[in-house]
Amino acid sequence: MARPCIRSGLKWLHIFMFHHWGKMIDMGRLAVLLAIILFAGRSAHAQFPPIFAPGTELHDIYCRACAHFFPEVLPADSEFRLDRAICGTSAIRGLTANWDRLPPAAKEAFAFLQQRPILSHSILSSGGHFKIHYNTTGTHAVAPTDTDANGVPDYVDEASRVFEAVWDLEINQLGYNSPPSDGDGVYDIYIKNLALQSAYGFTYPIAYPESTTPSYIEIDNNYTENIYPINSRGFNGLRVTAAHEFFHAIQFGYYADSGTAWWQELTATWMEDVAYPEVNDFYQYMSCPSNFSCFLDDPEASLDEFSSLRYRPFGASIFAHHVEQVYGADVIKGVWELLKRRDPSKYNLSLIDDGMPLDGFAQVMPRFAAWNYLTDLRARAGYYVEARDLPSIKHANISLGTGGSFEGSETVDHLGTTYLRVDTSNIFGGLRGTFALDDRGQWKLLVMLISSLGVELLYPRGTTVVIPRANRFDEVVFIVMETSLSGDRRRVNYTLSTGGSMATDLVCDVDGDGRVAFSDFLRFGNGFKLLHTDDNYDPKLDFNGDGPVDFRDFLIFVSHFGESR
Repeated sequence: MARPCIRSGLKWLHIFMFHHWGKMIDMGRLAVLLAIILFAGRSAHAQFPPIFAPGTELHDIYCRACAHFFPEVLPADSEFRLDRAICGTSAIRGLTANWDRLPPAAKEAFAFLQQRPILSHSILSSGGHFKIHYNTTGTHAVAPTDTDANGVPDYVDEASRVFEAVWDLEINQLGYNSPPSDGDGVYDIYIKNLALQSAYGFTYPIAYPESTTPSYIEIDNNYTENIYPINSRGFNGLRVTAAHEFFHAIQFGYYADSGTAWWQELTATWMEDVAYPEVNDFYQYMSCPSNFSCFLDDPEASLDEFSSLRYRPFGASIFAHHVEQVYGADVIKGVWELLKRRDPSKYNLSLIDDGMPLDGFAQVMPRFAAWNYLTDLRARAGYYVEARDLPSIKHANISLGTGGSFEGSETVDHLGTTYLRVDTSNIFGGLRGTFALDDRGQWKLLVMLISSLGVELLYPRGTTVVIPRANRFDEVVFIVMETSLSGDRRRVNYTLSTGGSMATDLVCDVDGDGRVAFSDFLRFGNGFKLLHTDDNYDPKLDFNGDGPVDFRDFLIFVSHFGESR
């Protein structure tokens, strides 16, 4: 049974005052808050009334914000609770983009979002693009260390340098538009103690309901607390946060709708690694304890899943890494430019699908799925640059002896994937996979044939596939993808069994006529070394799935030439 976001009214007020003590809180505002609490019940132990029905979009938006600003009012088992720091921008943008839909009590609780921080000192960055605001005393103070004796704390000097470097990378080198101005020609950065809010940083939109908006950024004052992983503490935390949050500021000039929150976070987390590849903060979101949702732990969930906060959108940044390595970083910029040109009144996933290479997600997903399997101990050259450092993706391990059979089922959401790995060491003969797929979905089936010699991809034409002499390979992995742009919990029923000596499909049979022959060679020759932007480019000619159609694919073709079903 779903539980409400807010528990006790008095406790809620206590947390509110704790987070905002020392600010100018007018008595009228406190009176409204007190009235809300008294309305909740006469007893000091009365439960604060849920402002939104649990399970609704507004309830999720409200509780995501509570996770940062009022975490102690969330139930102990709330799916919105955080055990590590994240970017808090999407939580804020969820509130501000839906501000007109919020009831008065919710607006009152988060009215402080409309007030910029008031800090005692500020400097202009060396390049003149940023104004850095900071305190030298109190909760939000930066360390006083001033090594160069220029009258500015070293941490503030470093923030100035880092943000100017990020501006140069994201605008001058990568070609993104500068963020919308708030009118004074400089972008404001506020340094605060954000560890208490489980945040690396916040990018605050100024124009609430608009599809584009100016903004300002808050960053932490030291990044030294345990809530930040060791490799992301101190200046490293400052660096990846600057790259991430400033990219949000840029995004808000293209399309700021909260419906794109998954894409905003995915690409902003990717941008961290573009700017500072040595930090690798995104590793922490790839795999988590079982009670959390990280990307490689739940491949059956949608790529764009953002129903609760957790950590999946940040781990999903691996998708942007894949797109960059295979198709180029300009694809990501192209999606943002497409969103800006369309200026849609309502976001839907087809807007991003239109910006994907080839024919959209349906053709990008197979290679992405293959790359996600080749991590950790299965890492191989030619796939993710950091594959060895990434954890293994969740998959089913299925053991079959000769004459054996296994039946199972999975549920897969749109743009989700399930992996069925078969150890072939005890199989003498063929391996058969038969799949019954929910007819509401749009499915793609891919088979990875993995041996010490390399990786080969087989694209079956139907829902039954036979691999003769399966023990030629160390493992055979059946990958089932649901490539629709909507829909959840679609059923995949399957039977894996031994037997069969005749292949249903052949690697390198490009034209599907049951032979690897001269006609396939002509198709391969016409597609050799073409880019994804070329008219005749065919991703199925990339027989090992590493990205380019090159000499390695030619060698695979030669090894299969002459085979027939």
